[in-house]
Amino acid sequence: AAGSMASEDGASRRKRLCRALHSHMRTELEWALGVLSVNAYAASNFVEPHVELDEAVVGALARFLQRLVTDPGHIATGALLAIEADCEDNISANASVALSILHNYTHVPHLANIAAHCPGLSVALASCLRSGAKPVARQGLLVLENLARLMPMSPEHAPNLLRALEHVARAQPLPRETKASLLKVVALLSNSNGDLIASLFSGLLELHLLDLLASPAPEHQESALHFVVEACQASAALQKRLGEDRGVVEALVRLLCQHEHDLRQAMTAKALRFLLNPHSRALQPRLRRFEHDVVALSISLAASANPDMLADLARVLAFMGGAAGLGAQAPRSEASSWRQPEAGPSRVLARVGRGWWG
Repeated sequence: AAGSMASEDGASRRKRLCRALHSHMRTELEWALGVLSVNAYAASNFVEPHVELDEAVVGALARFLQRLVTDPGHIATGALLAIEADCEDNISANASVALSILHNYTHVPHLANIAAHCPGLSVALASCLRSGAKPVARQGLLVLENLARLMPMSPEHAPNLLRALEHVARAQPLPRETKASLLKVVALLSNSNGDLIASLFSGLLELHLLDLLASPAPEHQESALHFVVEACQASAALQKRLGEDRGVVEALVRLLCQHEHDLRQAMTAKALRFLLNPHSRALQPRLRRFEHDVVALSISLAASANPDMLADLARVLAFMGGAAGLGAQAPRSEASSWRQPEAGPSRVLARVGRGWWG
């Protein structure tokens, strides 16, 4: 199998690769993973690969991964690439090579679409997430970042993959880079699985979200903000769950007030606009203590911020102002109390805002 492929067509090459991945011979496996690694790297750099990914190759890689992480005893140690001296570490290293191939190939949209629709891949990736080997789980998350939005999540496969993600979320310690990747995948899957996601992870999403928001690294904060926006847009159930969490809401308001007029400030205002909803009403009295700070911020940005950000800030202040005088006024509809500021600084800002938007 290690001979030249120059005279073969693409279909023949891919058949040979599938046979090699199913083989129990190290020379065959070394050849197959070597060929696929080189071509996947080329594809990730937008160079046309000599060997493209197709459903058969994805399936062969998925079966190879499944065997490695669930039943390694059926693969002779001598049939694996000798990457690590320790047997267990070597199994993880071989799995990481296969996942790296999938990750690189799936940077290309049409190849990602092929991989996402391979029936056995979500099962294999779920097994990788549960494997207990942190490098394998991390690589599995990176593959899912490329595929999650495209994967048709059937009722029998969705719970399996989501519970595997929950398994990763429970791991301790979990590096912030892994937390950011986990939240990204969960947000991408929430379009079609929002209700199920909202019933899982028992506080783990909020815990990891708060840790990323508290990080001094801008990229971690941005990952958290993107998660809030995408999850709230995709799922009413997740919007309700996150919007009722006092820690998350207050962390976002503090983040909004502490930035020095950078991109994260606009992202934070947008995240709060999506997060605050009628289910957050119980938080209104606590949020009023931030109202003056947000008004001062809004006025300072009046001449320089874009209209979308100013509109987001006005929406946040309208919610904060809605806490004023709730007990003193006649009951109103939930929708009207959500949209109209009652009094205080929010009302002042509303008058200023008419000048902002003309």
